[in-house]
Amino acid sequence: MKALALMCIVFFCLVPDSFSQTNLSAQEPSFDPEEGKYFIVSTVFDLTTLPKAQDRVSIFSKLSNFGRSPVGYGLSLRGFQTSIRPQLYWSAGEGDGGFYTFGAYDFKPRRRYALTLVARTGEFVSLYLQERSRKFSKEFPRGEVTSKVVFLGGYDLKGVATPTNNALFNYKVLEEAGRGTQVGVLAAFVASTEKLKDSIDKLTVSLTGAPESLAELLANSINSKEVKLWEVSSISDPSVTQSTNSTE
Repeated sequence: MKALALMCIVFFCLVPDSFSQTNLSAQEPSFDPEEGKYFIVSTVFDLTTLPKAQDRVSIFSKLSNFGRSPVGYGLSLRGFQTSIRPQLYWSAGEGDGGFYTFGAYDFKPRRRYALTLVARTGEFVSLYLQERSRKFSKEFPRGEVTSKVVFLGGYDLKGVATPTNNALFNYKVLEEAGRGTQVGVLAAFVASTEKLKDSIDKLTVSLTGAPESLAELLANSINSKEVKLWEVSSISDPSVTQSTNSTE
């Protein structure tokens, strides 16, 4: 699989204004992908409006050295003439990596989605999607799952260096995203693990389901010490505890 290495020259082409005003962030080297480990980022978000053709609405990023060749990674939704596709930026600098565009999906405004990125540095990166209902209950405060996990594609990362920097891991939480904002994140999960006890397919089903308790996920797939971030927004249900981080 060949990466679509469309290097940006102008900063706003990579990170729109709506994404630069971040409400939650974390600055640790552990938020970088690590050599020889699986790197997992999963988010649940509300998509209020759709990006127009050539527009990019960002979901999360960890980027530095803005200019011709930013260093780091970031996931966005990119508008094309006939489709909307998730697009990953993954680069260690000049001439390395770039943009990786995944499969089209029939995104709808005012819908809730879960996207999960699974990568292994120097080997591969893949992306999975699942729709979720905006109705919530005590059992499903993030909304019930309404679709099967959809594999949106993957890329070979052989020969691509690991993107590392000292930048913030950024995303915009739904409570403070503001009127007219296209994406508001309800939950974010980041982990880096050497081994997965379960297959990636089983892991992805669990992650895109965005469990409110990590107990089952951690028992089956990931060591709790390898979880770098687990943040949950409380906007869907005031009874939900906000910001539960298993690393503490």
